[in-house]
Amino acid sequence: MLNKNFREHEKEVWTRLSEEIGGQFNHEKKGEGRYDTVKAKVGPWTITLDLHADASYAHEDIHTRLRAPYINPDGFRFNLFKASMWDELTTVFGGQDVKVGDAAFDEHFRVRASDENKVKDLFARERLRELLLQESGAHLYVRDSGVWWQDEFPEGVDEIVLELGGAIADLGRLERMYSIFAEALRGLCRIGSAYEKEPEI
Repeated sequence: MLNKNFREHEKEVWTRLSEEIGGQFNHEKKGEGRYDTVKAKVGPWTITLDLHADASYAHEDIHTRLRAPYINPDGFRFNLFKASMWDELTTVFGGQDVKVGDAAFDEHFRVRASDENKVKDLFARERLRELLLQESGAHLYVRDSGVWWQDEFPEGVDEIVLELGGAIADLGRLERMYSIFAEALRGLCRIGSAYEKEPEI
C-alpha cells in the first residue's frame, strides 16, 4: 500500500508530466485505494501510464507501467528484460536469446523474439539502446492479445508494454520512460510490424 505523502507527490509529478507531453492526468477511487493514470498520445497511438501490482505469496511488487494497443500486421513479438532476471524462465517465444550487436547492451539485457532479424533491426537505433541502458531494470515487451486479452482487443491488435520496478514519481525518469516508449513504437512502424494508426477498440 502506497502512503498518502507519496500519492500526493505522485499526483503533482504525474500532472506535470501530462502537461509536458500533452496528456491528461486522471484520478479514480477504487474501494479503499485509488487508481491514477496519465493518458497521452505518441503519434496516433493512445498510451497509458499507471502503477501495476504483482501479488506474490509474501508481498506485492509495484511496477510503473506504460502500455498501448497497436495494430500488429505480422504478429512480431519480442521480450526484453534485464540479464539474469528470468534467464531460466520458459517464455512464450521459446528460442534462444538474440544478440543485437552492441556489447554493453547484449551484456545487460536479454532479448527474445519471434523474428531474430526484425528484433535486431528494431534495436539497431542507438537512441533506443542508450535510453534503455539508462533504465537498467527495464522490461519492454509485446503482449499477445490473443493469449492474454482476447476479450479486450480484436484480432490483429496487440499491446506493447514498458515496466520499471517500483512506484516512480521522478519527472526525469518518467520523461525517459515516455521517450523509450515512443522510440519503440516508432521502431515497430519502421520495421513494418505496426501500422501508424490507432486501432479501433
